[in-house]
Amino acid sequence: MRMELALLRNMWPAVWLSAALVAGCGDVEVAPTENRVPSAGHSLDEERQPDLVVTAVETPPSARPGDDVTASARVCNQGTEWGEAQVHFYLSADEVLSADDTWVGDGWLMPLHAGRCSTQSVQFTAPDEWAALHRVVAVVESKGLLPESDGSNNLRAGPLLGVGYKPDFVVTAVDAPASLRPWEFTTAAVTVCNQGTEWGQLSVELLLSPDPASLAGARHIGAMPGVEVWPGTCVTQDAFLNVPEAHDTPVHLVAVVNRLSSWEEFSEANNVYDAGPRGVGDGPDLVISEVTAPSSSLSDASFTSRVTLCNQGTQGAEGAFRLVLSSDSEISEMDTLLAAGNVGPLEPGQCATQDVAVQASLGGSESASYLGAIAGDGYTQELNANNNTRATGPIAVGSGPDFVISQLSVPPSVSWDARFPASVTVCNQGTLAGATDAGLFLVTGPDDQPSEFMAVGALFTGYLEPGQCASQELFVGAWPTNAHFYAPWHLMAVADRTSAQWELVESNNSRTSSALVLE
Repeated sequence: MRMELALLRNMWPAVWLSAALVAGCGDVEVAPTENRVPSAGHSLDEERQPDLVVTAVETPPSARPGDDVTASARVCNQGTEWGEAQVHFYLSADEVLSADDTWVGDGWLMPLHAGRCSTQSVQFTAPDEWAALHRVVAVVESKGLLPESDGSNNLRAGPLLGVGYKPDFVVTAVDAPASLRPWEFTTAAVTVCNQGTEWGQLSVELLLSPDPASLAGARHIGAMPGVEVWPGTCVTQDAFLNVPEAHDTPVHLVAVVNRLSSWEEFSEANNVYDAGPRGVGDGPDLVISEVTAPSSSLSDASFTSRVTLCNQGTQGAEGAFRLVLSSDSEISEMDTLLAAGNVGPLEPGQCATQDVAVQASLGGSESASYLGAIAGDGYTQELNANNNTRATGPIAVGSGPDFVISQLSVPPSVSWDARFPASVTVCNQGTLAGATDAGLFLVTGPDDQPSEFMAVGALFTGYLEPGQCASQELFVGAWPTNAHFYAPWHLMAVADRTSAQWELVESNNSRTSSALVLE
Protein backbone atom coordinates (compact mmCIF):
# COMPACT_ATOMS: atom_id res chain seq x y z
CA MET A 1 0.00 0.00 0.00
CA ARG A 2 1.33 3.47 -0.86
CA MET A 3 0.39 6.22 1.52
CA GLU A 4 0.03 9.61 -0.11
CA LEU A 5 2.33 12.23 1.43
CA ALA A 6 -0.48 14.73 1.00
CA LEU A 7 -2.43 13.03 3.83
CA LEU A 8 0.46 13.74 6.21
CA ARG A 9 1.29 17.29 5.15
CA ASN A 10 0.70 18.80 8.58
CA MET A 11 2.92 16.36 10.46
CA TRP A 12 6.51 16.91 11.51
CA PRO A 13 8.69 15.87 8.53
CA ALA A 14 10.35 12.96 10.32
CA VAL A 15 6.91 11.70 11.32
CA TRP A 16 5.33 11.72 7.88
CA LEU A 17 8.44 10.17 6.36
CA SER A 18 8.42 7.36 8.92
CA ALA A 19 4.68 6.86 8.53
CA ALA A 20 4.99 6.45 4.80
CA LEU A 21 7.76 3.89 5.21
CA VAL A 22 5.94 1.91 7.89
CA ALA A 23 2.91 1.78 5.61
CA GLY A 24 4.98 -0.24 3.20
CA CYS A 25 5.96 2.44 0.73
CA GLY A 26 9.64 1.57 0.71
CA ASP A 27 11.34 4.43 -1.08
CA VAL A 28 9.32 7.63 -0.88
CA GLU A 29 8.55 9.88 -3.78
CA VAL A 30 6.28 12.90 -3.55
CA ALA A 31 2.97 11.82 -5.08
CA PRO A 32 0.22 13.94 -6.62
CA THR A 33 -2.39 15.03 -4.09
CA GLU A 34 -5.30 13.23 -5.67
CA ASN A 35 -7.46 13.28 -2.50
CA ARG A 36 -8.43 16.95 -2.81
CA VAL A 37 -12.12 17.83 -2.97
CA PRO A 38 -13.07 20.82 -5.14
CA SER A 39 -15.34 23.51 -3.76
CA ALA A 40 -19.04 23.33 -4.63
CA GLY A 41 -19.76 24.24 -8.22
CA HIS A 42 -16.10 24.29 -9.25
CA SER A 43 -13.57 21.79 -10.55
CA LEU A 44 -9.99 21.77 -9.30
CA ASP A 45 -8.81 22.94 -12.72
CA GLU A 46 -10.98 26.05 -12.38
CA GLU A 47 -9.57 27.01 -8.99
CA ARG A 48 -6.47 29.11 -8.48
CA GLN A 49 -3.85 26.96 -6.81
CA PRO A 50 -0.15 27.15 -5.96
CA ASP A 51 2.36 24.73 -7.45
CA LEU A 52 5.60 24.60 -5.48
CA VAL A 53 8.64 23.07 -7.14
CA VAL A 54 12.26 22.67 -6.04
CA THR A 55 14.29 23.89 -9.01
CA ALA A 56 17.83 23.51 -7.61
CA VAL A 57 19.72 22.12 -4.62
CA GLU A 58 23.27 23.22 -3.80
CA THR A 59 25.85 21.79 -1.40
CA PRO A 60 29.66 21.89 -1.18
CA PRO A 61 31.42 19.02 -2.96
CA SER A 62 32.94 17.63 0.25
CA ALA A 63 33.21 17.99 4.03
CA ARG A 64 35.12 16.43 6.89
CA PRO A 65 33.28 14.78 9.78
CA GLY A 66 32.09 17.47 12.18
CA ASP A 67 32.26 20.27 9.60
CA ASP A 68 29.35 22.66 9.24
CA VAL A 69 27.67 22.03 5.88
CA THR A 70 25.31 24.53 4.27
CA ALA A 71 22.63 23.19 1.93
CA SER A 72 20.30 25.47 -0.02
CA ALA A 73 17.23 24.82 -2.15
CA ARG A 74 15.64 27.12 -4.71
CA VAL A 75 11.83 26.95 -4.57
CA CYS A 76 9.50 28.50 -7.14
CA ASN A 77 5.72 28.80 -7.21
CA GLN A 78 4.74 28.04 -10.79
CA GLY A 79 1.05 27.93 -9.95
CA THR A 80 -1.65 30.59 -10.20
CA GLU A 81 -2.11 31.46 -6.52
CA TRP A 82 0.14 32.21 -3.55
CA GLY A 83 1.13 29.50 -1.12
CA GLU A 84 3.24 28.96 1.98
CA ALA A 85 6.40 26.96 1.40
CA GLN A 86 8.77 25.20 3.75
CA VAL A 87 11.65 22.99 2.64
CA HIS A 88 12.72 19.88 4.56
CA PHE A 89 16.30 18.68 4.01
CA TYR A 90 17.53 15.08 4.25
CA LEU A 91 20.94 13.46 3.92
CA SER A 92 20.62 10.51 1.57
CA ALA A 93 22.86 7.88 -0.01
CA ASP A 94 21.10 8.37 -3.34
CA GLU A 95 18.47 10.48 -5.09
CA VAL A 96 15.48 8.73 -3.51
CA LEU A 97 14.08 9.46 -0.05
CA SER A 98 14.08 6.31 2.09
CA ALA A 99 14.05 5.05 5.69
CA ASP A 100 17.84 5.16 5.86
CA ASP A 101 17.94 8.89 5.16
CA THR A 102 18.56 11.44 7.91
CA TRP A 103 16.59 14.63 8.41
CA VAL A 104 19.08 17.50 8.79
CA GLY A 105 16.87 20.58 9.06
CA ASP A 106 14.04 22.76 7.78
CA GLY A 107 14.06 26.05 5.94
CA TRP A 108 12.03 29.08 6.96
CA LEU A 109 8.26 29.01 6.45
CA MET A 110 7.53 31.80 3.96
CA PRO A 111 4.72 33.01 1.72
CA LEU A 112 5.41 32.59 -1.98
CA HIS A 113 3.27 34.42 -4.53
CA ALA A 114 2.58 32.98 -7.97
CA GLY A 115 5.64 33.38 -10.19
CA ARG A 116 7.91 34.12 -7.23
CA CYS A 117 10.94 32.14 -6.07
CA SER A 118 12.96 31.97 -2.88
CA THR A 119 16.07 30.24 -1.60
CA GLN A 120 15.91 28.36 1.70
CA SER A 121 19.03 27.11 3.48
CA VAL A 122 20.00 24.99 6.45
CA GLN A 123 23.27 24.23 8.17
CA PHE A 124 24.04 20.79 9.57
CA THR A 125 27.00 18.85 10.90
CA ALA A 126 28.68 16.35 8.60
CA PRO A 127 28.37 12.80 9.98
CA ASP A 128 31.29 10.89 11.46
CA GLU A 129 32.33 8.77 8.45
CA TRP A 130 35.69 7.86 6.99
CA ALA A 131 34.68 8.08 3.34
CA ALA A 132 31.12 8.16 2.04
CA LEU A 133 29.09 9.75 -0.73
CA HIS A 134 25.79 11.46 0.00
CA ARG A 135 23.24 13.73 -1.60
CA VAL A 136 21.05 16.27 0.11
CA VAL A 137 17.40 15.73 -0.84
CA ALA A 138 15.10 18.75 -0.53
CA VAL A 139 11.33 18.34 -0.21
CA VAL A 140 9.11 21.42 -0.32
CA GLU A 141 5.93 21.21 1.71
CA SER A 142 2.88 23.40 1.09
CA LYS A 143 1.67 24.84 4.39
CA GLY A 144 -1.06 27.08 2.99
CA LEU A 145 -4.81 26.60 3.07
CA LEU A 146 -4.99 25.90 -0.68
CA PRO A 147 -3.81 22.50 -1.99
CA GLU A 148 -1.23 22.34 -4.74
CA SER A 149 -2.18 21.73 -8.36
CA ASP A 150 0.72 19.27 -8.73
CA GLY A 151 2.41 17.47 -5.85
CA SER A 152 4.69 15.29 -7.96
CA ASN A 153 7.41 17.92 -8.42
CA ASN A 154 8.17 18.72 -4.77
CA LEU A 155 11.40 16.74 -4.40
CA ARG A 156 14.89 17.23 -5.81
CA ALA A 157 18.29 15.74 -4.96
CA GLY A 158 21.48 17.78 -4.95
CA PRO A 159 24.94 16.98 -6.29
CA LEU A 160 27.29 14.43 -4.73
CA LEU A 161 28.65 15.37 -1.31
CA GLY A 162 31.73 13.49 -0.16
CA VAL A 163 32.09 13.11 3.62
CA GLY A 164 35.31 11.86 5.16
CA TYR A 165 39.02 11.99 4.37
CA LYS A 166 39.70 11.66 0.66
CA PRO A 167 40.68 13.84 -2.29
CA ASP A 168 38.34 14.36 -5.23
CA PHE A 169 40.01 15.39 -8.48
CA VAL A 170 38.18 17.07 -11.34
CA VAL A 171 39.46 18.61 -14.59
CA THR A 172 37.89 22.05 -15.02
CA ALA A 173 39.52 23.26 -18.26
CA VAL A 174 41.66 22.13 -21.21
CA ASP A 175 43.12 24.84 -23.43
CA ALA A 176 44.29 23.21 -26.66
CA PRO A 177 44.36 24.08 -30.38
CA ALA A 178 41.05 23.66 -32.20
CA SER A 179 42.79 21.54 -34.87
CA LEU A 180 45.68 19.09 -34.56
CA ARG A 181 48.22 17.98 -37.15
CA PRO A 182 49.55 14.38 -37.09
CA TRP A 183 53.12 13.95 -35.87
CA GLU A 184 53.39 17.61 -34.90
CA PHE A 185 54.09 18.27 -31.23
CA THR A 186 51.87 20.81 -29.45
CA THR A 187 50.75 21.52 -25.91
CA ALA A 188 47.49 21.70 -23.98
CA ALA A 189 47.09 23.62 -20.71
CA VAL A 190 45.18 21.41 -18.28
CA THR A 191 43.58 22.74 -15.09
CA VAL A 192 42.79 20.24 -12.34
CA CYS A 193 41.18 20.97 -8.96
CA ASN A 194 40.95 18.98 -5.74
CA GLN A 195 37.43 19.44 -4.34
CA GLY A 196 37.97 16.80 -1.65
CA THR A 197 39.16 17.06 1.96
CA GLU A 198 42.68 15.57 1.69
CA TRP A 199 45.68 16.10 -0.54
CA GLY A 200 46.46 13.61 -3.26
CA GLN A 201 48.66 12.92 -6.24
CA LEU A 202 47.28 12.88 -9.72
CA SER A 203 48.16 12.57 -13.37
CA VAL A 204 46.06 13.44 -16.39
CA GLU A 205 45.96 11.45 -19.62
CA LEU A 206 44.88 13.14 -22.87
CA LEU A 207 42.94 11.01 -25.35
CA LEU A 208 41.28 11.37 -28.72
CA SER A 209 37.99 9.51 -28.76
CA PRO A 210 35.05 9.30 -31.18
CA ASP A 211 32.81 8.63 -28.15
CA PRO A 212 33.69 10.69 -25.05
CA ALA A 213 31.02 8.95 -22.96
CA SER A 214 32.43 5.42 -23.23
CA LEU A 215 35.97 6.21 -24.47
CA ALA A 216 35.53 3.38 -26.96
CA GLY A 217 38.33 3.46 -29.50
CA ALA A 218 40.21 6.19 -27.60
CA ARG A 219 43.86 6.83 -28.52
CA HIS A 220 46.50 8.17 -26.13
CA ILE A 221 48.09 11.43 -27.39
CA GLY A 222 49.69 12.93 -24.28
CA ALA A 223 49.77 13.33 -20.51
CA MET A 224 50.23 15.87 -17.76
CA PRO A 225 52.99 14.83 -15.31
CA GLY A 226 52.04 13.74 -11.80
CA VAL A 227 51.50 16.55 -9.32
CA GLU A 228 50.30 16.92 -5.73
CA VAL A 229 47.13 18.97 -5.23
CA TRP A 230 45.86 20.13 -1.84
CA PRO A 231 42.16 20.43 -0.89
CA GLY A 232 40.46 23.50 -2.29
CA THR A 233 43.28 24.31 -4.71
CA CYS A 234 43.82 24.00 -8.47
CA VAL A 235 46.88 23.56 -10.64
CA THR A 236 47.43 24.30 -14.32
CA GLN A 237 50.17 22.54 -16.24
CA ASP A 238 51.08 21.94 -19.87
CA ALA A 239 50.71 18.51 -21.37
CA PHE A 240 52.61 17.64 -24.56
CA LEU A 241 50.47 16.21 -27.35
CA ASN A 242 51.48 14.07 -30.32
CA VAL A 243 48.72 12.75 -32.61
CA PRO A 244 49.77 9.54 -34.41
CA GLU A 245 47.28 9.69 -37.31
CA ALA A 246 44.75 11.82 -39.19
CA HIS A 247 40.98 11.42 -38.83
CA ASP A 248 38.37 11.83 -41.54
CA THR A 249 35.83 13.21 -39.07
CA PRO A 250 36.25 15.27 -35.89
CA VAL A 251 37.12 13.40 -32.69
CA HIS A 252 36.82 14.55 -29.09
CA LEU A 253 39.77 15.63 -26.98
CA VAL A 254 39.25 14.04 -23.55
CA ALA A 255 41.18 14.50 -20.31
CA VAL A 256 41.05 11.67 -17.76
CA VAL A 257 42.34 11.97 -14.17
CA ASN A 258 44.27 9.01 -12.73
CA ARG A 259 43.07 6.60 -15.39
CA LEU A 260 45.60 3.96 -14.41
CA SER A 261 46.13 5.03 -10.79
CA SER A 262 44.93 3.28 -7.65
CA TRP A 263 44.71 6.54 -5.68
CA GLU A 264 41.33 6.53 -3.93
CA GLU A 265 38.92 9.45 -4.34
CA PHE A 266 35.44 10.29 -3.14
CA SER A 267 34.14 9.84 -6.68
CA GLU A 268 35.62 8.73 -9.98
CA ALA A 269 32.46 9.63 -11.89
CA ASN A 270 33.81 13.16 -12.41
CA ASN A 271 37.28 12.17 -13.64
CA VAL A 272 36.53 12.53 -17.37
CA TYR A 273 36.43 15.96 -19.03
CA ASP A 274 35.29 16.38 -22.63
CA ALA A 275 37.14 19.34 -24.17
CA GLY A 276 35.06 19.15 -27.34
CA PRO A 277 35.59 18.00 -30.93
CA ARG A 278 38.86 18.56 -32.74
CA GLY A 279 39.74 18.30 -36.40
CA VAL A 280 42.83 16.16 -36.97
CA GLY A 281 44.78 16.32 -40.23
CA ASP A 282 45.92 18.78 -42.91
CA GLY A 283 43.19 21.18 -43.93
CA PRO A 284 41.37 24.42 -43.09
CA ASP A 285 38.59 24.82 -40.55
CA LEU A 286 36.56 27.98 -41.10
CA VAL A 287 34.27 29.30 -38.37
CA ILE A 288 32.09 32.40 -37.99
CA SER A 289 33.10 34.12 -34.73
CA GLU A 290 30.67 37.04 -35.15
CA VAL A 291 27.69 38.09 -37.24
CA THR A 292 25.62 41.18 -36.44
CA ALA A 293 22.10 42.32 -37.28
CA PRO A 294 19.77 45.02 -35.96
CA SER A 295 17.51 44.19 -33.03
CA SER A 296 14.52 45.41 -35.04
CA SER A 297 13.65 46.36 -38.59
CA LEU A 298 10.81 47.24 -40.90
CA SER A 299 9.57 44.39 -43.08
CA ASP A 300 11.61 45.63 -46.05
CA ALA A 301 15.00 45.61 -44.39
CA SER A 302 18.18 47.35 -45.45
CA PHE A 303 21.09 47.20 -43.04
CA THR A 304 24.80 46.42 -42.71
CA SER A 305 25.95 43.18 -41.13
CA ARG A 306 29.46 42.73 -39.77
CA VAL A 307 30.90 39.24 -40.26
CA THR A 308 34.11 37.96 -38.68
CA LEU A 309 35.56 34.76 -40.15
CA CYS A 310 38.41 32.75 -38.63
CA ASN A 311 40.49 29.80 -39.80
CA GLN A 312 41.24 27.48 -36.89
CA GLY A 313 42.56 24.68 -39.12
CA THR A 314 46.08 23.63 -40.06
CA GLN A 315 46.13 24.90 -43.67
CA GLY A 316 45.15 28.16 -45.37
CA ALA A 317 41.95 28.73 -47.34
CA GLU A 318 39.90 31.43 -49.02
CA GLY A 319 37.70 33.23 -46.51
CA ALA A 320 34.35 32.79 -48.27
CA PHE A 321 31.04 33.03 -46.44
CA ARG A 322 27.32 33.43 -47.11
CA LEU A 323 24.54 35.32 -45.31
CA VAL A 324 21.12 33.68 -45.13
CA LEU A 325 17.68 34.44 -43.71
CA SER A 326 16.10 31.83 -41.45
CA SER A 327 12.85 31.49 -39.54
CA ASP A 328 14.73 29.95 -36.58
CA SER A 329 18.20 29.87 -35.04
CA GLU A 330 19.12 26.56 -36.71
CA ILE A 331 21.02 27.73 -39.78
CA SER A 332 21.31 25.43 -42.80
CA GLU A 333 22.06 25.44 -46.52
CA MET A 334 18.30 25.38 -47.15
CA ASP A 335 17.77 28.90 -45.75
CA THR A 336 17.23 31.88 -48.06
CA LEU A 337 20.49 33.24 -49.49
CA LEU A 338 20.85 37.02 -49.01
CA ALA A 339 24.48 37.79 -49.85
CA ALA A 340 27.93 36.30 -50.23
CA GLY A 341 31.29 37.65 -49.16
CA ASN A 342 35.00 36.87 -49.03
CA VAL A 343 37.49 38.28 -46.54
CA GLY A 344 40.44 37.04 -48.61
CA PRO A 345 42.96 34.27 -47.89
CA LEU A 346 43.12 33.14 -44.25
CA GLU A 347 46.16 31.36 -42.84
CA PRO A 348 45.79 29.06 -39.80
CA GLY A 349 44.94 31.13 -36.72
CA GLN A 350 44.01 34.22 -38.76
CA CYS A 351 40.71 36.16 -38.62
CA ALA A 352 39.27 38.91 -40.82
CA THR A 353 36.12 41.07 -40.72
CA GLN A 354 33.92 42.36 -43.53
CA ASP A 355 30.83 44.60 -43.57
CA VAL A 356 28.09 43.42 -45.91
CA ALA A 357 25.08 45.42 -47.12
CA VAL A 358 21.92 43.35 -46.73
CA GLN A 359 18.49 43.85 -48.25
CA ALA A 360 15.74 41.41 -47.31
CA SER A 361 12.02 41.02 -46.92
CA LEU A 362 11.61 39.90 -43.31
CA GLY A 363 7.90 39.11 -43.46
CA GLY A 364 5.09 40.36 -41.26
CA SER A 365 5.12 41.46 -37.65
CA GLU A 366 4.12 37.98 -36.44
CA SER A 367 7.17 36.29 -37.96
CA ALA A 368 10.58 35.76 -36.37
CA SER A 369 13.62 36.33 -38.53
CA TYR A 370 17.20 35.29 -37.87
CA LEU A 371 20.28 36.33 -39.82
CA GLY A 372 22.70 33.47 -40.29
CA ALA A 373 26.25 33.23 -41.58
CA ILE A 374 27.73 30.09 -43.15
CA ALA A 375 31.51 29.77 -43.39
CA GLY A 376 33.11 28.36 -46.53
CA ASP A 377 32.11 28.16 -50.15
CA GLY A 378 30.24 24.87 -49.85
CA TYR A 379 32.71 22.61 -51.63
CA THR A 380 36.14 23.09 -49.98
CA GLN A 381 36.99 20.13 -47.73
CA GLU A 382 37.42 21.13 -44.06
CA LEU A 383 38.67 19.30 -40.98
CA ASN A 384 35.37 20.02 -39.25
CA ALA A 385 32.27 20.82 -41.27
CA ASN A 386 29.96 20.87 -38.22
CA ASN A 387 30.98 24.31 -36.94
CA ASN A 388 30.40 26.48 -40.00
CA THR A 389 27.23 28.35 -38.96
CA ARG A 390 26.26 31.11 -36.56
CA ALA A 391 22.94 32.89 -36.07
CA THR A 392 21.95 36.23 -34.61
CA GLY A 393 18.47 37.41 -33.71
CA PRO A 394 15.59 37.22 -33.60
CA ILE A 395 15.02 40.46 -35.48
CA ALA A 396 11.80 42.15 -34.36
CA VAL A 397 9.81 43.09 -37.45
CA GLY A 398 7.39 46.02 -37.63
CA SER A 399 6.82 49.65 -36.65
CA GLY A 400 7.09 50.35 -32.96
CA PRO A 401 9.47 50.95 -30.04
CA ASP A 402 11.27 48.20 -28.13
CA PHE A 403 12.53 49.13 -24.67
CA VAL A 404 15.27 47.18 -22.92
CA ILE A 405 17.32 47.65 -19.76
CA SER A 406 20.84 47.67 -21.17
CA GLN A 407 22.64 48.31 -17.87
CA LEU A 408 21.85 47.94 -14.17
CA SER A 409 24.55 48.74 -11.62
CA VAL A 410 24.42 48.34 -7.84
CA PRO A 411 27.06 48.77 -5.09
CA PRO A 412 29.21 45.76 -4.16
CA SER A 413 27.56 45.72 -0.72
CA VAL A 414 24.53 47.39 0.86
CA SER A 415 23.08 47.81 4.32
CA TRP A 416 19.96 45.73 4.86
CA ASP A 417 18.11 48.58 6.64
CA ALA A 418 19.06 51.52 4.38
CA ARG A 419 18.49 52.86 0.90
CA PHE A 420 21.21 52.36 -1.71
CA PRO A 421 22.11 53.88 -5.11
CA ALA A 422 21.39 52.15 -8.41
CA SER A 423 22.23 53.19 -11.98
CA VAL A 424 19.78 52.21 -14.74
CA THR A 425 20.12 52.60 -18.51
CA VAL A 426 17.04 52.19 -20.72
CA CYS A 427 17.41 51.91 -24.52
CA ASN A 428 14.94 51.93 -27.39
CA GLN A 429 16.06 49.31 -29.90
CA GLY A 430 12.83 49.49 -31.91
CA THR A 431 11.95 51.24 -35.16
CA LEU A 432 9.79 54.09 -33.77
CA ALA A 433 10.30 56.62 -31.00
CA GLY A 434 8.49 56.29 -27.70
CA ALA A 435 8.61 56.95 -23.97
CA THR A 436 8.41 54.52 -21.10
CA ASP A 437 8.65 54.14 -17.36
CA ALA A 438 10.83 51.61 -15.52
CA GLY A 439 10.26 50.00 -12.14
CA LEU A 440 12.81 48.66 -9.68
CA PHE A 441 11.97 45.60 -7.59
CA LEU A 442 13.64 43.45 -4.99
CA VAL A 443 13.65 39.81 -6.12
CA THR A 444 15.34 36.65 -4.90
CA GLY A 445 16.79 35.63 -8.27
CA PRO A 446 16.69 36.16 -12.06
CA ASP A 447 13.85 33.64 -12.37
CA ASP A 448 11.66 35.56 -9.92
CA GLN A 449 8.68 37.61 -11.06
CA PRO A 450 8.50 41.23 -9.88
CA SER A 451 5.82 42.04 -7.34
CA GLU A 452 4.36 45.45 -6.51
CA PHE A 453 4.84 44.49 -2.86
CA MET A 454 8.60 44.58 -3.52
CA ALA A 455 8.69 47.77 -5.61
CA VAL A 456 11.53 50.01 -4.40
CA GLY A 457 11.86 52.68 -7.08
CA ALA A 458 10.70 54.04 -10.43
CA LEU A 459 11.87 56.33 -13.23
CA PHE A 460 10.62 57.84 -16.49
CA THR A 461 12.82 58.02 -19.58
CA GLY A 462 11.23 60.78 -21.64
CA TYR A 463 11.04 60.40 -25.43
CA LEU A 464 13.63 58.01 -26.90
CA GLU A 465 14.35 57.84 -30.62
CA PRO A 466 15.29 54.45 -32.14
CA GLY A 467 18.80 53.61 -30.95
CA GLN A 468 18.73 56.21 -28.17
CA CYS A 469 19.40 55.46 -24.49
CA ALA A 470 18.77 57.28 -21.21
CA SER A 471 20.60 56.71 -17.91
CA GLN A 472 19.50 57.66 -14.42
CA GLU A 473 20.89 57.14 -10.94
CA LEU A 474 18.47 56.94 -8.03
CA PHE A 475 18.33 55.72 -4.46
CA VAL A 476 16.11 52.70 -3.88
CA GLY A 477 14.64 51.02 -0.80
CA ALA A 478 13.45 50.10 1.62
CA TRP A 479 13.93 46.54 2.70
CA PRO A 480 11.00 44.33 3.75
CA THR A 481 10.66 43.01 7.28
CA ASN A 482 13.06 40.16 8.08
CA ALA A 483 14.90 40.75 4.79
CA HIS A 484 17.96 38.84 5.98
CA PHE A 485 15.89 35.64 6.24
CA TYR A 486 15.09 35.72 2.51
CA ALA A 487 18.59 36.40 1.15
CA PRO A 488 20.11 36.40 -1.38
CA TRP A 489 18.41 39.48 -2.84
CA HIS A 490 18.78 40.96 -6.31
CA LEU A 491 17.58 44.21 -7.85
CA MET A 492 15.44 43.85 -10.99
CA ALA A 493 14.71 46.71 -13.39
CA VAL A 494 11.64 46.36 -15.64
CA ALA A 495 10.95 48.72 -18.55
CA ASP A 496 7.31 49.54 -19.27
CA ARG A 497 6.33 47.89 -16.01
CA THR A 498 2.66 48.84 -16.41
CA SER A 499 2.52 47.54 -20.03
CA ALA A 500 1.14 50.92 -21.09
CA GLN A 501 3.30 51.08 -24.25
CA TRP A 502 2.89 48.58 -27.08
CA GLU A 503 6.29 47.22 -28.13
CA LEU A 504 7.70 45.07 -30.88
CA VAL A 505 8.98 42.66 -28.24
CA GLU A 506 7.43 42.37 -24.77
CA SER A 507 9.68 39.62 -23.39
CA ASN A 508 12.98 41.54 -23.11
CA ASN A 509 12.03 44.30 -20.68
CA SER A 510 13.87 43.20 -17.53
CA ARG A 511 17.42 42.89 -16.22
CA THR A 512 18.55 41.52 -12.86
CA SER A 513 21.60 42.62 -10.90
CA SER A 514 24.12 40.36 -9.28
CA ALA A 515 23.34 39.26 -5.73
CA LEU A 516 23.27 42.11 -3.22
CA VAL A 517 25.79 41.56 -0.42
CA LEU A 518 24.06 42.54 2.83
CA GLU A 519 26.16 44.16 5.53
